[in-house]
Formats: sequence, C-alpha cells, structure tokens
Amino acid sequence: MFARLIDDLIATGMTEAQIGQAIGRSQATVNRVRNGRQRLADWEAVEALRSLHQEKVNQRRDLDQ
Repeated sequence: MFARLIDDLIATGMTEAQIGQAIGRSQATVNRVRNGRQRLADWEAVEALRSLHQEKVNQRRDLDQ
C-alpha cells in the first residue's frame, strides 16, 4: 500500500529524498518501504505520507485536466 503511494509521488516528479524530507524520514527508509523491505511503523509518518500523496496527486490531476 505505501509503496504505491510512494510510486505515485515519484510519478509526480518527486524524488525519494524529497519524499523522505517531507515525511521526516531518510531517503533510505523511503527506498526500503518502496521496495517492501520495511514498513512505516509510526502513525505520524503514515499520516504525513497520506497527506503528501493526496496533495501532490490532486495537484497533478488538476494540471492534467
């Protein structure tokens, strides 16, 4: 589930490092989550990722219309 969110964010042009900075985690953590080697265990990071996804993906949809 989180890997899909990260992939969607990367499709908007964000890098793993930018995603990590935005959710308070390292690029390496984002990469491990994306590749299924680690889970996001704390609620704060989960909510930050979901919020960032909603914001960026909605912006992209608005631009595509």
